Amino acid sequence: MRFSKEIKSWRKERALTQVNLARELGITQRAVGYYEQGLSVPKGSIALKIHKLDPARFPLEELLCIPREGRER
Repeated sequence: MRFSKEIKSWRKERALTQVNLARELGITQRAVGYYEQGLSVPKGSIALKIHKLDPARFPLEELLCIPREGRER
């Protein structure tokens, strides 16, 4: 699943609004909306915060577009 759909699904499963998630991440609601629409992707420290929300669902390698060893590109 693409990140945009995954983050929206994760947020809704927890009954969070975009505003709630934005506050938890220390970003704007607009940024969360952009992530969910696929217009933007998280960078650096925000990617790390998202990873920490659910490491299994948001692998840091994928958030930072780092290929894993043994995985085809």
